[in-house]
Amino acid sequence: MEYPDFAFSMPTCYQLGIPSENAPLSQLPPYYGPPMTMPIPHPLYDYNLEPAFIRKRNERERIRVRHVNEGYARLREHLPDEPTDKRMSKVETLRAAIRYIKHLESLLDVGKDEKQDKTKEVEKRQESLEEERKNVSAWAVITFNCVLTDTSTRRTDTSLRRTLLIRQTPSRCNIMPSIAGKQEVPSTFSFESVEDVKVVEFCPFESAAGVIAYCGENRVSVGMCLFQEESQDSHLPLLQFQHITDFHHGTSVHALAWSPKTNVQHLPYSFQFCTAGDDKKLRYYVSDGRNSSTVTLLEGHLSYINDCVVEPVSGLEVASVSDDHTCRLWDLETGTQKTCIPLSSAGVSVKWHLREPNKLMVAQKNGLVRFYDLVSQQPIMSLSTEQLPLISADWCSTNDLKVGAVARDDWLIWDMSKSSLPEATEQAHPDGVCKFRWSNVHENLFATTGRPGNHINVYHMEHHKMPVSCQMSVGGGLSWHPSLPVCATGGGDKVHLWFLEV
Repeated sequence: MEYPDFAFSMPTCYQLGIPSENAPLSQLPPYYGPPMTMPIPHPLYDYNLEPAFIRKRNERERIRVRHVNEGYARLREHLPDEPTDKRMSKVETLRAAIRYIKHLESLLDVGKDEKQDKTKEVEKRQESLEEERKNVSAWAVITFNCVLTDTSTRRTDTSLRRTLLIRQTPSRCNIMPSIAGKQEVPSTFSFESVEDVKVVEFCPFESAAGVIAYCGENRVSVGMCLFQEESQDSHLPLLQFQHITDFHHGTSVHALAWSPKTNVQHLPYSFQFCTAGDDKKLRYYVSDGRNSSTVTLLEGHLSYINDCVVEPVSGLEVASVSDDHTCRLWDLETGTQKTCIPLSSAGVSVKWHLREPNKLMVAQKNGLVRFYDLVSQQPIMSLSTEQLPLISADWCSTNDLKVGAVARDDWLIWDMSKSSLPEATEQAHPDGVCKFRWSNVHENLFATTGRPGNHINVYHMEHHKMPVSCQMSVGGGLSWHPSLPVCATGGGDKVHLWFLEV
């Protein structure tokens, strides 16, 4: 098939819509598209200023929000624990803080009248006996009938007459401006023990004032201290001590706590206390001091028990803290565990409020001291310190707002009406601390023990003096008489007591 010849020619610029160099504008094809505008930079306008301003404004807002969140976080640290499944909102945190502040305000008036009356009574009694103390001889020999009971064999020997030579200094330890620094002050009294003393504990209840327990490797000994101030008879020696009975323990004693059911004011006598042993078990003893004695074993802790305390009103419960990061409550009627409170660190001390049995203080090794409401089993407030590890803590019985502790080599004092951080701290023992105990008669008097050896220091906050500083042989324990300024601790095979002038 043949095709006809066609003549091809190139299209012109006009046909393609492309203007030629010499074509007039009138010959350009019409443009029907939308109108367009082209931005022309203004010489006086800087387009980079607007993004920088926005960045700075956003950065300021982020910093403000971060500071607000950090403030709420710090506030939550001093409030009861937030629920595990839900974090407290800002509104809930503020409401909890308001409740916490109102609670602290309600504590300010608790026990003020009782504390003032008790202090005035003690001061009046000490002033009336000031002249009589100057004429006391340096040594006193006390002879009396003594009943010894060996609970391991249930044998009683009433025929033994024991004569104790009780060491007395001519005068007691006075808190005077002349005492400055760490001056060695010998004990006012001392009596011997069969074993090296590791734990010393006065009964803190008026029904058994003067009853003292001192513990060693395998036994618990109970005795009675009668001071001249209690008898109100100037013809008697400053101290009469009578050993009452021994209890076979079978293991080393770490802690001892008296029960409010202990009574020596009428017959039959009753001695009830709880011990924490080296075998990670609690033992609750009930005895009349003669032939009748029972022991209840409380088991459940997985590590060493550091402290225990008996509920101070009814005496039906025991609280204990251990290295297993728990605080456990025990029912003494059934001998079973009631509650287990988890801790964030090893528990070192536990104290019950003397007049409100629903409040419990627990001190932990990580520097945290918490107060629990046992009805809800939730913490109601907390204290903290940066000195670690925290070794021992105590709740002041004459001022509910004061808490003391020893951590590392320092003592620390908190005033809960002011801050959750310590208001006062000072070095106590250069090689480490062991115990802290408040006096039961004055809110500014406390004692500490620490290393080297078994060194005891007694402090008075108002006078900034140290009335007692004494180095003894290896021993342990620290306790105060419930109604007199008498401090006791163990030193070797002796129990030493200091009588202080407040």
